[in-house]
Amino acid sequence: MSESVLATEFELKAVDTSERTISGYASVTGNVDAVGDVIEPGAFRRTVAEHAATGFKNLPVYIGHQHASLPVGMPITVAEDAIGLFTKNRIHATTAGNDLLAVARERMAAGQPLGMSIGYKANPSSIKWTTKGGQTVRQIGELDLAELSYTAMPANGSARVLSVKATSDAQWGSQYAAVQRFFDDDVRTTLALVQADELFR
Repeated sequence: MSESVLATEFELKAVDTSERTISGYASVTGNVDAVGDVIEPGAFRRTVAEHAATGFKNLPVYIGHQHASLPVGMPITVAEDAIGLFTKNRIHATTAGNDLLAVARERMAAGQPLGMSIGYKANPSSIKWTTKGGQTVRQIGELDLAELSYTAMPANGSARVLSVKATSDAQWGSQYAAVQRFFDDDVRTTLALVQADELFR
């Protein structure tokens, strides 16, 4: 199986101070993303069941695919439905976690999207190449979900964040700039990989 990254766009809908969670669709099935991939309905069924059986302990949540860094959160809920892959992640009470929640809250207030990527391995036997609207697309029928990351590089404009929750408004302060640098670095890294044709195939 070849490892890939699929970036999706989150539109923030709500925020309250009851808990440190971000919820939304990390992937929407059935639509063509910006790199010509289509994740078919049912593609997540097996991998979600396997992760659920372990309490999602092997499904880390990062900022910008920084695998050398500590995870920024952990999944509470991951489920495939008629729309796509719904996720609810609890964000850790760390500096990076506080920064992420601060950015999410500020972007929601400004009506700006938040990006998210899924890291996955496509099952080669499930891949079909077709043409849609004059565009060659790769249809993925089954995959192994490896990780979730928040990022500034959206590709699938149909995915949406539904809510952002935090424990205390006192956490927000002036943390926006620090995590924005994380996102800026991720965009530069992602663009370099795309140019080298190493990311999506």
